[in-house]
Amino acid sequence: MTPSQEARLTPAEIALLNAQPVLAGKFVACLDRVEELRPVADRVFVPLYKTPFDDGDLQPLFDSDWLWRDFTQEGAPLTRRVNRRRGFLLTIPLSALFCQLGELDWGIPGIGSLPEAKIARYHGYLAAVLEKARPETLGDVDTLAISESQVEALARQLKAFLEDVEAAVLSLRDAVRIPVRKTLYIRARPEEVASRPG
Repeated sequence: MTPSQEARLTPAEIALLNAQPVLAGKFVACLDRVEELRPVADRVFVPLYKTPFDDGDLQPLFDSDWLWRDFTQEGAPLTRRVNRRRGFLLTIPLSALFCQLGELDWGIPGIGSLPEAKIARYHGYLAAVLEKARPETLGDVDTLAISESQVEALARQLKAFLEDVEAAVLSLRDAVRIPVRKTLYIRARPEEVASRPG
């Protein structure tokens, strides 16, 4: 990573990359192959073998909360195909970080450019959503689910814009909205599943 790239990042974002040096090296190397990557479903699609990433990286990426395991599909696969290329989707926070480093305007929501006060509010909104969400298994993935009507009620209670509450969840956690179910799903961390009744 160049000094000018590092200057675009917050200390927390730098710490996120430093925590996974091998993955971070490949992640940054993808900036030299941007033409191979695509924005897909508000995330960055990274083709395997056309970039420094290969199949051996999939589980470490997932374990590090860098890869979005598409729990909206049967079996929650780690990979997907885009234009006949097999690859994976970065989570929204990592996708936004990639766009920030590469100065790419791919419309991926992120909090890196927000004022510190708004980031603090977003963390508060996320905590409120997590408190109301209920455990639900989607495919074979543990999630925390909250209905659209519950999110709307929570936004009113918090005196916040609904868009900000949803953006907080999508920017800070591995989450997806499924419109046909009118539900927002957040991939649960092991400690979150163990700490609450079903």
